[in-house]
Amino acid sequence: MKTLRDGEFRDRRVLLRVDYNVPIRDGGVADSRKIASTLPTIEYILSQRPKNIVIMSHLGRPKGKHVGEMSLRPVAGVLGSLLSKDVLFIEDCVGDDVCGKVQGCTSGEVVLLENLRFHKEETADIEKAGDGERESVFEFRRRLTSYGDVFVSDAFGCLHRAHSSVCGIDLPERYCGLLVENELRKLSIVTSSAEKIDLVIVGGAKVRDKIQLIRKLCEKTKKIILCGGMSFTFLSVLYGTKIGNSLFDAEGAKSVPEVMSVAKEHSVEIFFPSDFVVSETATDEAVTKTVSVSEGVPDGWGGFDCGPLSRKRWREIILDSRVILWNGPAGMFEMKPFEDGTRAVLDALVDATKQKGATTIIGGGETAMCAMKWGAGEKLTHVSTGGGAVLELLEGKRLPGLVFLDKKEV
Repeated sequence: MKTLRDGEFRDRRVLLRVDYNVPIRDGGVADSRKIASTLPTIEYILSQRPKNIVIMSHLGRPKGKHVGEMSLRPVAGVLGSLLSKDVLFIEDCVGDDVCGKVQGCTSGEVVLLENLRFHKEETADIEKAGDGERESVFEFRRRLTSYGDVFVSDAFGCLHRAHSSVCGIDLPERYCGLLVENELRKLSIVTSSAEKIDLVIVGGAKVRDKIQLIRKLCEKTKKIILCGGMSFTFLSVLYGTKIGNSLFDAEGAKSVPEVMSVAKEHSVEIFFPSDFVVSETATDEAVTKTVSVSEGVPDGWGGFDCGPLSRKRWREIILDSRVILWNGPAGMFEMKPFEDGTRAVLDALVDATKQKGATTIIGGGETAMCAMKWGAGEKLTHVSTGGGAVLELLEGKRLPGLVFLDKKEV
């Protein structure tokens, strides 16, 4: 796969796919970190004096319709401020008017197109589309392709999607951006290393969403901490633990015995919570109490976080590990009464990094949000910008966006 350093960009039109799927609140960008993460790639290309850079991205899930709240217009202003350079925002991503504005760009200009997903052709499944829809998708891809001489992919968080702007740009020269290159290098510590990872922490709500991940990680790790909502399903199936109104994944429950069998086969130790923070309501004003696993969750109550004994034990395990991967929160961290478990895991990871020199990697998504929320992003080895892309990499899958970059023909 070719990187930016393999390309020649002087006086050439660069078509750049990024992931600016950022939160928009009250008409403004609430968190600009994803935008900032693409600056090294943009600045490198600009240093080569290109004819222009045309940037493409999606935001949210507008389902092929123009949704004003999902416009990328606010992003253009933030990007311009970060670059200290004017960014031309174009109010669509395809069409004769868009083509004319792109062709009229001055030398070195940076352009941001409107949300790709305002057009259903961006996310259409080309394999399942009928003839008419397929032609519409191909025309959409041809129009996007016409804006560039070379294609650069820096949207790591989208590489697991076989979308038009990720896998359908028909340009002979294709490069991965610096963000993608950095993500792959950092994640190779846990995806490519011959040595086993000391510890994997897997949280989140549903067992079925993480089954393939857990199976695969059993081949790669020595210990797994299973936490978050999914732990109730495991404990209920394995030990008959009373879980009250806590989350129970009936479909995922069918796979629990198999997961434990795979773990045993690979001599993987699995740790569950030993106590829970429970409440009758999941709100910021919730009245809580702590119960042990042996007590179980009372009827009419739900478990929304791990308790202090679990946090203490997990901290010991984390501090005793050299290479640690974390994907999925330990509880309902969005609400203050239930944030302590997730925050305790994060604090332990920070201490393991600083005090023990551990390699600590956070696998994007909600887990990355936790790290940023509590200011730990710079205190860990790597916080990925990808959610689904990280999961699929860890599961051993080939990401369509990476496969595309290596293709000789589209």
